[in-house]
Amino acid sequence: MLNSLNPQPFIAALFLSLSLGTSLRAEEAVSDSTLFEIGGRNLRIPPPVGFVRCDGINENWDTGLASILPPTNRLLATYGSPEDQDLIRKSSPPDYSRNFNIQTVRSIESREIGERTFAGLRNEVKKGIDGMRAKLDTELKKLTDQSNKKMSADFGVNNALEISDTVILGYFEESDTSIGFTMVMKVGLGKGDNREVTHGVVACLMTPVNGRLVNLYSSATYKGKDDQLLVEKTVMEWRDSIQAVNPKVEGPTAGFDSEQLGFMVGIGAGVGLFIGLFTLISKKMKGRKSDKMHS
Repeated sequence: MLNSLNPQPFIAALFLSLSLGTSLRAEEAVSDSTLFEIGGRNLRIPPPVGFVRCDGINENWDTGLASILPPTNRLLATYGSPEDQDLIRKSSPPDYSRNFNIQTVRSIESREIGERTFAGLRNEVKKGIDGMRAKLDTELKKLTDQSNKKMSADFGVNNALEISDTVILGYFEESDTSIGFTMVMKVGLGKGDNREVTHGVVACLMTPVNGRLVNLYSSATYKGKDDQLLVEKTVMEWRDSIQAVNPKVEGPTAGFDSEQLGFMVGIGAGVGLFIGLFTLISKKMKGRKSDKMHS
């Protein structure tokens, strides 16, 4: 079924479109969960409340996601609204202004990182997050430039994507089992009269699950403090539902330099937010072009 889709029109409409312009109860979480294998260990991941899987249902959507993610990170799953899922299945641009995703860092997928392990490396991870503030804009610009080139080479369309004004708002969670921070950024797409700009906010929560370290992201468009509080609240609720259906693992004492993890979790946050804003802006530009055609 998926092989019958024509990738170029779908990617152009979904990702680029420039030419056309809380908590779940434990038993519920178990029944809705998906098993993901990370470093030989199975993790049970329920979806965020009210959201559904949006990867694995359309080859071209998955191809677009793969072109964005840095090689250091692996995307396990991404979640949008049921309406988003239906539009993706139909090869139509989703809204995707509210979305979630879960990632791992490839270099440590097989390391045993339990709650005791994480408590021992927490300060190093935070040091990495703090250290990336000054260079995050530059690193995300490199990533989007690479994505622009890859999209152009693979699909023959120049998306003219730009990320700027990236700011870490601060930490909303600092404990022996989780570190959470919030980030806002501006995403622009297109050129001249076809250019659209949107601000977004993402809450990232790094936490060990069944002896493996995962990064959870909740993203939304950003208009003010309420949007920040929303993504922070929902990513913590998702964390709680995941931990409720997985065994607790103490793990060994920390025995490796983890400062670089802080940087990679920040890049993953930028990517997660970028996915949502990219698709939202593309849909807005397509709609604006359609309105002009009918005026």
